[in-house]
Amino acid sequence: MNRIVIIILLLMSQAVSVMAQIPSGRSAEVTLLKDFKPVTVVMKNGKINQLRYGNVFLKNSTLVYRQTANSTVMEANMDVVKHIILDKRTFVSLDNQLAEVLDTIADSYLMRVRTIDTETMRAEYLNESNYTNFDLGEVFSFTRSDALEKQEPYPLLDKYYFVIKGKKILAHERNVRNSISRKRLAAYDTMINMGFSWSSIDDLRRMLEFLCEK
Repeated sequence: MNRIVIIILLLMSQAVSVMAQIPSGRSAEVTLLKDFKPVTVVMKNGKINQLRYGNVFLKNSTLVYRQTANSTVMEANMDVVKHIILDKRTFVSLDNQLAEVLDTIADSYLMRVRTIDTETMRAEYLNESNYTNFDLGEVFSFTRSDALEKQEPYPLLDKYYFVIKGKKILAHERNVRNSISRKRLAAYDTMINMGFSWSSIDDLRRMLEFLCEK
């Protein structure tokens, strides 16, 4: 394959990945909730665990927990987690990341994975400090260093997914279009061309309804 063509394809692939990630403000915490709260954990083997102190770690959207209020934070083995219920919100393990269920139609779902934008954070940290070695381990510890106290809150990124009868689709124009039958493409294009926003949960809910139509 021509080298120029390969480069173009790589750039297109990177562009899709970037566009599929939606900036979502900032957080003062490395966890979804400020405080650890009771969490119900449903394992893939059917076992149910009730934890008193659970949270979602925004570094990579995984389950973290404490045995007691002040004990060391531990990260769960996501290979065995099916879904959790935390603060009346349901999160499903999607490729070993916790995806929050935003809407449900029968056996299809709209989900969101929220993580810290580490690339933006790395650039900001290096630009605003004299440090030349950016230590993610230090940054994502659960006790902030003095240096990090001076930084702006953590930038966030959202990725949205549709799970249609077990099939996962990244909420991006091209990915969704490729999943639609030819006879419905005109209706899809009409919806997209009428001010549809891939960062609007209301619009994404409408798209979920469209994808679930027979």
